[in-house]
Amino acid sequence: MKTIAIVFLLLLGEFAYSAVDSIHASSKITDVTVFFSGAQVTRKAPLKISRGKHILLIDKLPTDVNPQSIQVESIDGCTIHSVKYTILSHDVNSKESGETAIQAKIDSLELKCKVIRNKISVFDLEEKLMEDNSILVKGNGGTTVTAIREAADFYRLRLNEIRQSKLSLETDLDAATRIIRDLTARINKKSAESKKYYGQIMVTIDCDREINGTLKMSFYIPSAGWAPSYDFRVNDISKPLVIVYNANVFQTSGEAWENAAIRLATSNPNLGGNEPEMRPWVLGASNPVQPAAPQPVNEGQSQFRFEPLQGDAAGCKGKVIDAETHEIISFANVVVLKDHTQIANATTDFDGNFVIRPVPDGIYSLNVTFVGYEPCTISNIPAMAGQFTIQDIRLNASSLNLSEIEVVDYKLPRISKDQAASEFKISRNENLRGSGSSRILLEPQSFDLISNTLKTNVANLEYTIDVPYTIPSDGADYSIKIKEISLQVNYVYHVVPKLDPDAFLTAEIPGWNQLNLLPGKAGIYYHGTYTGETGIQSGQESDTLKVSLGRDKNILVKREGNKKLYDKKTIGNNVRETVAWDITLKNNKDNPIHVVLQDQFPLSYRKSIEVERLESSGAAIDDKTGKLTWTMDIDPGIKKVVSFSYSVKYPRYSNPGTE
Repeated sequence: MKTIAIVFLLLLGEFAYSAVDSIHASSKITDVTVFFSGAQVTRKAPLKISRGKHILLIDKLPTDVNPQSIQVESIDGCTIHSVKYTILSHDVNSKESGETAIQAKIDSLELKCKVIRNKISVFDLEEKLMEDNSILVKGNGGTTVTAIREAADFYRLRLNEIRQSKLSLETDLDAATRIIRDLTARINKKSAESKKYYGQIMVTIDCDREINGTLKMSFYIPSAGWAPSYDFRVNDISKPLVIVYNANVFQTSGEAWENAAIRLATSNPNLGGNEPEMRPWVLGASNPVQPAAPQPVNEGQSQFRFEPLQGDAAGCKGKVIDAETHEIISFANVVVLKDHTQIANATTDFDGNFVIRPVPDGIYSLNVTFVGYEPCTISNIPAMAGQFTIQDIRLNASSLNLSEIEVVDYKLPRISKDQAASEFKISRNENLRGSGSSRILLEPQSFDLISNTLKTNVANLEYTIDVPYTIPSDGADYSIKIKEISLQVNYVYHVVPKLDPDAFLTAEIPGWNQLNLLPGKAGIYYHGTYTGETGIQSGQESDTLKVSLGRDKNILVKREGNKKLYDKKTIGNNVRETVAWDITLKNNKDNPIHVVLQDQFPLSYRKSIEVERLESSGAAIDDKTGKLTWTMDIDPGIKKVVSFSYSVKYPRYSNPGTE
């Protein structure tokens, strides 16, 4: 009997050990590595659990988590048996306690507004009665002064009381209406949050002792990215050029990255790791993977439009409004679908706007839902690399069952990336942005990383931002300063007075490849003033990068014809015309400048027109193009003049265009 009791106690202990309970673990985003397309998110959840088997549930995760990318770090003393990712559906009829309390306040305020309106209507009626009976009735002896005074005093006092009371009531009504509007926005926001889909990671864990530690996990999401941008700053041509590296980071994962450590990587995890396979190339045979050209759009069918988007990814944005009143609809749920599968989602902001990016190239549907309105699905929405597809959506007030969906089918227009009416092509651009050649020709004069570190790998670059950042989930660009460098460059003024009378300052950066500049936009600042924008193309083969810094009005340029040397003679059936030009440059700056001046000789490809080059003032001449190039240094306050001349012989009754 004693043996049976011992066995029973052992089995009971084993049963207690093997019992599985579910624990909702609260996690927080700590680190994010952002790629050009996508991001790896790291979360940490504090754990304090007893010995035994447990199921850890990490809720409120994005719906676009790549399940194959989920990594859960092991905890000392625990064994991880399984990791599973699921998307939780929502109950459209469910209401949180917070929503119920807010709705009760709204109902109470609406009742108060009705009472106020009733009081105002009573005062309106009394005021009208007094106005209709304000004429004094004359007796045989007329109306006495005393009667007139008493009546005037009565009407004045009573009308003043009525209008003051109405003013007070109208003020209370306005205040209550504003509160109702704010509470309605709050309840709509809560409703949108409660009706959203969320991802959940379920971790089955077996602990051989009590654990007090931290669970760390990471996963990849496609709904984020970054694009490089730069500031080129020049205060004076005697000082180094300052290049500020920036990153425009965005994300639409559905949750904000609060005070997260940000890393920026140039690698592309979407690129496949398998080597490409060469297939037979048969001339004259059709390409089996060539997409079919879409049908032209019927007039008035298409409502979407396009807007340029930096980078290779696509995006979708627009505004959701009431179809009848045109009022904005805040906190509506917008879902991007591909073959009835959710690709991405967003919620409209207070102004009814939504932004979803990045979205791979393709054809999608937009599904929009909001409580009190008929759900609406718009199909055949195109997404193209480097473009925002803008689609505004109008919802109709609900008069049908919430499960019914209005489907609007659009045909695809013939459009190109620059919105011209050409051919519409859907393709996926998977090119990895690189940093160009690895030749090192120039050592920067100073290198200020601003407490950030730059790690160079064989295949990619990675920037670590030491200051935590908060990136909301709204699809907007948030600028992060990566680093700043200062280096000596060659400042050159380019002058083409035949086409433009101004001098254009250019910074020539030799050995620019070592600067790891990525393709992106660059803002130009000269003397602290924004002068324009240029583009950085890191794929160019030249060892010198030329950046235009804009016009400099301190360099005076004048091109005028030399009347003394001009001559025109008729010889038989031909005319010989001699033309001369003088170009004057003056440096009004305090520093010497280096100038490249260009003009041209005319060319002739007809035997009847002969061109003779007379004078070039030492310019380098390109015989094929007729271009003249003078290279010179001009000291402060100095003026230089160059001249060139030529003669043209042509038939008497023709005009060769000799200027």
